Parts: sequence; C-alpha cells; structure tokens
Amino acid sequence: MKTYRPTPALFTIKEESGEVAVSCQWWETIHSPSLGGTLSSIRFFYGSNENIFTFPCETSISLLRNHKEIKFVAKEGKIEYQQEKKDCVVVETKSRLYSKEGESLPLFYRHRYEYHKWGYIRQRVCFECEKALSDVWEVIIAQMSVVPRLNEFTVRNGPMQDAERKKQAFVIRWYELFGGAKASDQMAFATSQMPLQFTILQRDVEGFDWFISDDIDQWYRQIGGRLNQNHFFIRYSPEIQGYEIRTGALNIHPDTLRLKESLSFDFYMALPFVQEHVSPLRFSVGGLLNYRPDRKGTEFPDNTALDTYQAHGVTLARLHNDGPSLDAIFWRDGLYPPYPPERMEKMDKTLEECHRRGIKVTPYFSLTELHPEAPEFTEHGEEWRRMPDEEAGFLYNHAKLGMFGAQMCLVSRWREFLKKSIDRVLKNHAFDGVYYDWCNPMPCVHPAHQKGLHWSVEEFIEFLEWTRERVGTEGEIYLHMTYTPFVIAENIATRMLVFETPTTKITPEMFSPDVSYMKLSPRGVCSLGLAHQEPKRFALCCLLQHVAPEVNAPEALEIFRIALKNDFTRYTNFSGYNTPAVTPSRPEIEAAIYWNHEEALLLLVNLSEEEQETSFQIHSHYLGWEKSEVSIEQEMPTRLNALSFLYLPLKRHP
Repeated sequence: MKTYRPTPALFTIKEESGEVAVSCQWWETIHSPSLGGTLSSIRFFYGSNENIFTFPCETSISLLRNHKEIKFVAKEGKIEYQQEKKDCVVVETKSRLYSKEGESLPLFYRHRYEYHKWGYIRQRVCFECEKALSDVWEVIIAQMSVVPRLNEFTVRNGPMQDAERKKQAFVIRWYELFGGAKASDQMAFATSQMPLQFTILQRDVEGFDWFISDDIDQWYRQIGGRLNQNHFFIRYSPEIQGYEIRTGALNIHPDTLRLKESLSFDFYMALPFVQEHVSPLRFSVGGLLNYRPDRKGTEFPDNTALDTYQAHGVTLARLHNDGPSLDAIFWRDGLYPPYPPERMEKMDKTLEECHRRGIKVTPYFSLTELHPEAPEFTEHGEEWRRMPDEEAGFLYNHAKLGMFGAQMCLVSRWREFLKKSIDRVLKNHAFDGVYYDWCNPMPCVHPAHQKGLHWSVEEFIEFLEWTRERVGTEGEIYLHMTYTPFVIAENIATRMLVFETPTTKITPEMFSPDVSYMKLSPRGVCSLGLAHQEPKRFALCCLLQHVAPEVNAPEALEIFRIALKNDFTRYTNFSGYNTPAVTPSRPEIEAAIYWNHEEALLLLVNLSEEEQETSFQIHSHYLGWEKSEVSIEQEMPTRLNALSFLYLPLKRHP
C-alpha cells in the first residue's frame, strides 16, 4: 500500500504581459495590473484546473456625498515581486483608488502577499492617507467573486457572536449553495461582525480558507472604535455569475466617519495541496492504552491484539488516554512521566511490538489543556490561561471522573512549554510522531499575551510548522480537527481525524463536508454513540466517504481488510456518497466511484436489512468519458446481501 507524505510547496514566479503568476506543484495564482494588482485567478491543477474566480479581487472605499454613494476602487497598479528561496515568494502592489468619474482619493493603497511553503498567503492591505478623508461609510478589503461550483461553506463566527466561545469557538454549521437557483442564495450568510474564518469548497475537488490575523481588533475596532461596524456576507450575484464574498472592514451606512490615519489589515488565504491522486485509505486505531472494566485497570494490547491489527491493515495507532480512569492511570496533559515506572516500561515494549508489525504510534498532546497536577500549572497557569472575556476565570474541561485540564492560550509562553514537553517525550521514547487534540485557535483577551482581543491562529500555524520540522519528513502528524476545518493543517498532516458527533441514526448523510473534503491527507472519523452498537453499518457509511472509522470491532476490521485490497491511489478522482456519476436501480443501494482517464472502481453498498438488486447506470459524461462505452471487468452478482458492499472495476472504451 502506498503511503502519503506531505511535501512543502516549491514556488516559481514569472511575469508575462504585465501579469505575475506564482505557481507550485499543485496550484497557480495570477496577479493582474487591473484593480491594483490583486489576485485575478487561482487554479488547482488536480482539481477542476479552472479559475475559481469570476472577477478579480477588489478593494474599495465608498463615500456618501449629498446622499449619493461614490465607490472608489484600485485601478492600474504597479506589481513588484521577489523570490529569495524556492519556498517563499513576496508580491507587492501599489496604486490609488479611483471613482468611475476618474476622481482619486488622497491615499495610497498597498497590498502585500507573502507565499509560504505550507500553502498559505499572508496578506496585508495598507491605506496610507496623505490627508484626512471625510464622508467614509464603507471599506472593503479584497472582496472575492467565486464560481458557483464552490457550493458549500462554513463560517467561524466572531467571538462576540459565538455562544460557545468560552468552550470551543468551533464552526457551527455548514451551508449549501445552489448557483442562484434558490432564494437562500440571495443572501446565503450575513453578519455585522467579521468572522474569524470561513471555508468554501466543492467537495472532493477544491476550495480555500480565508481568515483574519491574530489581532482581531484590527478588524473590529481599528476604524470605528467599536464593534459591529464591519460586515461580511456571501450571496449570489448575477452580475458576476458567481458568489460575492464581501470582506468589509467598515459599513455604517447611512452614517459616515473621517479617516485621518493610515490603516493596516492582516489576513490569510490558505490554498490546499490538492493531490493528483486519491489519498490512500489508512486504517488506524485509537486508545493504545485502554481502561478494561473487566480487569478494573488500564491495559496495553497484547501481541494477539496487535497481530489482529496487523492482519487487518492497521498502520497507525495513537496512545490516547487523557481522560481520568478508576485506577488513576492516565496521561495528564503537561505532566511527565505520565505513568508509574513499570507502566512506562510496558509502554516502551508495546512500541517495539507495534514497530515489528509495521504499526506506527503517536502519543497524545492537547494544544490547549494543562492539567492542574502539573507543576507548571501552579507556577504559570494564571499567566498562560485563556480568557475569552475580562471576567472569565480558569476554563476547565471536565471529564466523567475528573478533568482533562484547563484551557491555555498559544499566544502565551504556554506554547514554548508545550514544545519542550513534546520534545522530551519524542527524545525519550520511540514514538513515530505526534497526535494533537484541540487543534483549534481560540479568542482570548488576556493582557499578558497581546494587547486587545486576539486569537491564536498565527501561533497555531507556527506550531504546526515547528512540529513538521521536529518529527521530520517521515514523521507522523495526526490531527484531530472536528468542527475546525483548516487547510494549512491538511497540507502539513499525515492523517486527519475529523468527526466526533454522537448520532441518533447512522446514515451517509450524517457526515459534514469536511469528512470527505478534498484530495488531501488520509482521513479517519471518531466512532461514538451508535457507532459502537452498529459498527458494521458505520464502517459501510465510512467507505462511501473514503474515510476509515476508528472502531476496533471485528465487523469493521473485516470490512477494511477487504477494502484495503484496492490501490485507491491509482485513481485521480473520487466522488462519494450520492455521487451524480452513478444511479443505482434501487434507492436502498448507495454508490461511490473512483476513476482516472482509463478506468474506474465502483463501490456499491447495501445499507438495508434486506437483499437488493445491484444493477446501476453510469453517467460517463460526469467522469469526463463522453461518448465512451463502459464495461465491467469482473462477473457481477445480480443481488447484494443485506449490510454488504461490492467493488466493481470498470473499463473505459473510447
């Protein structure tokens, strides 16, 4: 089975007819002189390979004079660029803002783009005022116009609008877009407070992240001095034949204000390393040290259990027991050594046995929690702790038998202590990398960290980059990213864990778009609630999304032992559950399909409790196989047993 290893971007830059193109192994961006040199094109080679913008990004300032709105936008601009290393490029533009009538504003507009090797573009927009500017009611920073095929998005709300900010500050829900065909597209999302982040994508194909920098107040209070004067919305616009994504730093219509100082806005766009081929389906297990109720204690798996893992294609396990247990043997965040001496010795021997079987192991670390029993909690807890507001005390994450720990902020010195803790574990034990939980930048107002309202997104990025350097190119970075889609993490990680939702009914629809996402790192899903009662049904639903469940039940292990006989990396495309490429003859049969230019692999799954017919129709135009005949390369059964699945290889005949 092929393995997946992240590779940093190697950039090239070229100029042609005044346009500047920056490209790496997976995508190309274009800066055009029109509209001040802003981005006019982003193209993912192994996605659609077509521009995701319908119109160049646009920065503007609008005035209100005599009840008339006058919009000023960047016009022809000067583009400068430099490339000191293959993994870093800087593009800078400079222009003025003009109205339709040709009037210019007394300021310079500058836009700086820093391309970094793990796929993100750090951007800074500056307005350098030559003199005070009156009657300003709106300021828009790099508004985007995206194509309708990007049809799902999610938003991480601003901290003042997030009811759960004291706990998590996760994304709330995913939204669907309909290409202007439904009334909801007229204003798919709107808020008077700039979100911390949004993600938009076409599932299994392409998309991007956009998020503001650490300094939240730069967007929230810099211009007007108070909250809810900026704005953000996503809506379908017939004029641009796509979706307008309004990233507004100010909107106080019909009021106006006076700009008299220079302004700066920092933000990021993260572009995924959409791979040429479908990622391998990588099966892993969690809880290498588990509490055994029958033995009233924690136990490492014996060699028989490890042999079973190996026989069923498990190549990765994590030592994850951060929760308090009845025998008090658990890994307290920030405390080392985690176990008594005899248990530490058993841990090291278990690592040896895993390695003999080709199973890599990662230890658990929380990027946010510090357990009160760690000495550093007493010494530095007050200084490092996360404060979502000025009145907040310590935020404890409780468990059934105690607590996981208290929330810390990565903007503080907690970050350096955590690095030392990780380094100590990796130096002293034969782990193959790390598993991170609470991979979630969160808002904080602690004055010892940074002045004003901030969130730890830049520190989170730096921590991931440090981790990649620390574990090396072959090291495992296994990230738990439930409710926190983040493209940079996808580009750096070797495996993602993306689903942790107890469900009342196990169906393919229970998964959110970030489960299937795009052709990036291999993915797994947590198994909670009914997944342990119906592991076979849960595993079949996972197959339809090309993800692996973390269920140790024999039924799930057997399903993936069979599935892993396929080399999914030979295919360049995947379309998961509810794919438009296949219509099964029975509604009880679900389908997914893998394909390249010459062949395909069809997955049929019967999720019903009764035997079903297996006939189907292939819509070859969806696969790019127009006017082609398709043949089945093996004998196909006419019926499919209850709760079973079938892979069928298909061949294209042009």
